[in-house]
Amino acid sequence: MALQKNYQKFGISFPNSYHRITNIEYKIIDEEVLNSDTGQIEWQTLQKLVIMVYVYADKAARDNFAEYIENKGYVVDMELNSNQDILKQGYDYLKTLPEYSNSTDV
Repeated sequence: MALQKNYQKFGISFPNSYHRITNIEYKIIDEEVLNSDTGQIEWQTLQKLVIMVYVYADKAARDNFAEYIENKGYVVDMELNSNQDILKQGYDYLKTLPEYSNSTDV
């Protein structure tokens, strides 16, 4: 599973670049926040996904163990759907971003 799209890097166009999620990390983060009503500091628990994506020139480059041309990270405020594969949820999220709006599933 991956996404394919036109990609620019190093002044070069990669018309069939291959974007593959390499890691998804689920984090629960406790942070202090100021309650504006009471003026008190309170704990807030946040759920975040950290999605790492490697970008290859194309699928053949990835299949032949070529070095990726870029790695990208996204920190996402979202709750997981336990009825759906976490990898699919990661790709579904990426496709909501403007930079992946013209990508295709491969």
